[in-house]
Amino acid sequence: MLQEEAQILEGLRRDAGQSAAAFDGAEMSLLQGAQADLESPAYAAVKSRLVRIRGADARVRFVYLFRSLPETGTVIFLADSEPEVADAISLPGDVYVEAATSPGLQSILKNGAPSTEGPIEDRLGTWVTAYALVARDAAGNVREVLGVNLAAGDWWQRLWLDGLKSTISFWLVLGLPWAGFLILRRASEQRAAIRNLSEAFEQSHTAVMIIDLGGYIEYAN
Repeated sequence: MLQEEAQILEGLRRDAGQSAAAFDGAEMSLLQGAQADLESPAYAAVKSRLVRIRGADARVRFVYLFRSLPETGTVIFLADSEPEVADAISLPGDVYVEAATSPGLQSILKNGAPSTEGPIEDRLGTWVTAYALVARDAAGNVREVLGVNLAAGDWWQRLWLDGLKSTISFWLVLGLPWAGFLILRRASEQRAAIRNLSEAFEQSHTAVMIIDLGGYIEYAN
C-alpha cells in the first residue's frame, strides 16, 4: 500500500507541476493580490485557466494560486477555480489562514520543490494537496505557488483501487503457475490411482468384467 501511495502522490505532484507551467511570473506581476483584481483582464484570464484545469480532472476539487508576502508573514489568494457565485470562493487578497499549519505549503515556500500533504482537514473539508512553484521574486524567493486539492474520500478510493490492482497482478503472476502446478499434480495422482486399480484388476484371481449400458463388454481381466 505504501508503494501505491507514493506513486499516487508523485502523480499528483506531476499534475500540479504541469498545471503551474500554464502561468508565469510576468502574468503574476499583473495581479495586485487585492479585490481590485476582480475588474482586471489579467485576473479574468487566470481565473478562466484555473477553472479549465479543475474541469480537466473530475477528482480535483480546488485549484488556486497563492502569493507569499514575507514582509507580513502571510499567504494570500490570487485566484481560485470556484465560480464567482460559489460560497467557497476565495477572493484576491484573502488571507490563507491555514498557511502556517500546512506542511506542504511551508515546504515549497522554503525550498521551491514540489510538495504534497494530507489528508488534512480545514473548514471546507478534508484534502490531499499538491503544491507547485509558479514564480519567484527578484531576490529568488518563492513568490507564487499553485495548489491542487483532491477530496480525501476520492484519495482513499483511488489508493484502495490501486492497491487492489497490485494485489490482483501479484496473484496473477504467482497464482497462475501455482494453480497450474496443483492441476498437474492432481492429474498425476488420478493417473496413478487408475494405474494401481488397473494393475489390481489384472492381477486379481477373480474374473472382473465391465459392461456398458448397451450390454457391450468394455473391460475384462
